[in-house]
Amino acid sequence: MAVWVWYVCSGIRNNFMEKTFNKPVPDELYIDSFAQSKTASYTYIGPETLNLIIDNISGGVQNVLLPGESMLHNPEIQTQITLDANTATDVAYYLTNTTTPEREFETETLPGNNTYEKLTNPTIRDYYNINYNLETGTWNWALITRLVRTPLNDLADKYKQYIETNKSKVEDDTTLTALANTYLAQLEAFNTTGIGSIPSWKFIEISLATVPTPPSQLVVAFNVLP
Repeated sequence: MAVWVWYVCSGIRNNFMEKTFNKPVPDELYIDSFAQSKTASYTYIGPETLNLIIDNISGGVQNVLLPGESMLHNPEIQTQITLDANTATDVAYYLTNTTTPEREFETETLPGNNTYEKLTNPTIRDYYNINYNLETGTWNWALITRLVRTPLNDLADKYKQYIETNKSKVEDDTTLTALANTYLAQLEAFNTTGIGSIPSWKFIEISLATVPTPPSQLVVAFNVLP
């Protein structure tokens, strides 16, 4: 566990506290989903109060000060507030635990025999950014996400729309209708469980050739290119 080393080593232990808390974390790093109700446990070790210099526009924390400390700041662009670590333990932990531990990974096997080195010990800072709302006096926890979709999904959606738009042209042909339905199911599987289900950041290289193309029989019957 990363500890606020400069505080602990200073020997100043008045109003020193230790408190463990649980924080909701997403089902997977960078994905906005909490369906699994996962939490991570953290322990804050430090002073009961912190003095913070807040940017008036962004609400970002610009400086973290020891109890009793203050600093010159421009009140037109900055505000100093006092944080109670007993009631906002998660914020105190976030602000004082800034050291990144040695990263640990495990190999994740993905569809198409692709692999990804998955981070197994993310920090609270890997999950969230925080800022302070001076108007409401509350802290905002913003989940760190990345774009999940890739050009593979865009192309698969384009092919799906192509089939659905022109499917009525072959509705009297049971063979071609069945072929269209089978292909649509293939695209759905590609997007949900196949290569198209892989989030963008887990790709080393994206190949559009992996997206199933419309069957030539349907292209001829529709008489229009995808």
